[in-house]
Amino acid sequence: MPTSHVIAAGAVGGLGVLYCLTSFARALSPPTPQEAWLLAAFPVVRIANLLVNLAGIAQNAALLYGTWLLSKRDLRGAPWTRKVALTMLGAVALWFLVCLLTFTGAGAAVRVPNSADRSGLIQGTFFFALLALVPSGLIFWLFRGARR
Repeated sequence: MPTSHVIAAGAVGGLGVLYCLTSFARALSPPTPQEAWLLAAFPVVRIANLLVNLAGIAQNAALLYGTWLLSKRDLRGAPWTRKVALTMLGAVALWFLVCLLTFTGAGAAVRVPNSADRSGLIQGTFFFALLALVPSGLIFWLFRGARR
């Protein structure tokens, strides 16, 4: 594997651990007044956020393990990194579907009657999904040929 691939995977893993730890801590902290109504109206979103960030911590740590294997020239590193990136894509896709279905379901129109507010929730869901999908997708693409 090229050194640039290993560096990219390490950077994504390191930044990903920090991001997920921060997001997990934020999800556990008392909500701001703006978040309080959202969490009261859609409690499944808080659970989904906690779970995806908890999984993200483990997955990014596993990504760092894969880069450590690669730095030691261990042949297991590249397939491991590819598999971890694939699980990251799956976890984010599942989170995205849960949030999207929650914000577009029949109950959403009752809980948030203003269509512009619902649209903002959906756009935010797309934004955060892309924020997670781009780096994990990049790592999956870089290691796409790694099979074992």
